[in-house]
Amino acid sequence: MPRQAISLSRQLRRSLARSSLASPSAGCLRFLPAVLTSLLLTSEAARAQFVGPMTVTSTQTINNNATVDSTAGSFEVNTAGNNQPGFRILGGASLTVLPSTFGTFITTQGANSSAISVESAIHNLFLDNLTIRTFGAGSDGILLQQQGDNITAANVTVTTSGANASALAMTAAGGGQSSTESFTNSTLASALGPVIRVSGGGRNKFINLTSSTVTAAPDGQWLNVTGASSVVSITASDATTLTGAAFTASNSTSNLVLSNGTRWDMTGSSNVTDLTNNDSTIQFAPPVGGAFKTLTTVNYTGDRGTIGLNTLPWHRRLAIGPASDLRRRSRLHHPLGSQCRRPRRGDLRKRHSGG
Repeated sequence: MPRQAISLSRQLRRSLARSSLASPSAGCLRFLPAVLTSLLLTSEAARAQFVGPMTVTSTQTINNNATVDSTAGSFEVNTAGNNQPGFRILGGASLTVLPSTFGTFITTQGANSSAISVESAIHNLFLDNLTIRTFGAGSDGILLQQQGDNITAANVTVTTSGANASALAMTAAGGGQSSTESFTNSTLASALGPVIRVSGGGRNKFINLTSSTVTAAPDGQWLNVTGASSVVSITASDATTLTGAAFTASNSTSNLVLSNGTRWDMTGSSNVTDLTNNDSTIQFAPPVGGAFKTLTTVNYTGDRGTIGLNTLPWHRRLAIGPASDLRRRSRLHHPLGSQCRRPRRGDLRKRHSGG
């Protein structure tokens, strides 16, 4: 028996010995060690609230710190109705999904049924070996509705199939708490909505993508930023792949950093506020029906970055602001793949803030 249980047992014996309950004929003291051990084991088991192998078919509401343990077998949450998220997280609770070869799975079928819905502020999510699938309209993979909610994720796959459903949605308004969502070796994909959606007008929102993949539908957006004064900073590094267009509303701000072999396959005209391209590639998709894509940014900086154009640079398919710095070691490539000269003044269309 644990030392603390023995000590507690001794204290109870002394207390009972002084009372009428300590009758020798009762014999209850003989059972105290076993009872205390049982209580301690029950308390330990309660800390790991969700243990596989198990499948549940209703929303799991979390008000206290919780752990999902699939080391002995998969833990699965499957909900079928509308407005039935997989996990609903409240009250400052944290959720930890432990790494496991079996994996953890969250699947929702109905509309407005996010796989993980974080509905209050100041939560920490630690996710590993987790697969999320949602099929209903408006059913985001991970929905963060307040600020101060942070994610540390590795080996996570999030796919959404319903209309207006995003793999990651940050909708908090106001508040000064920082929210940082970090994904490593992970995959985010949405078929009928922007993969990453930032709205609500809140600031201090950060997203880190490391060795990960973010994939939109062929005509979709991998990033959508809207809402008055919404500000998000995204860092994609270590061979991360981004596929799709990026959209930033005129009253919002998006800061995008590509580094260390990251590739952005830009399938539609896009705009971001500040763009840094270090040792990475922005590849324009080929024109469809003669319609070329345009990338607009207020500020551009790059060191050893590559921009793959489907037209000559003086055709002005890259629009940057006056404060931008297209370094000499940045490269522009025309359709045949050979390196173009560094553009002269007037080759690049200039856009001022908000343009």
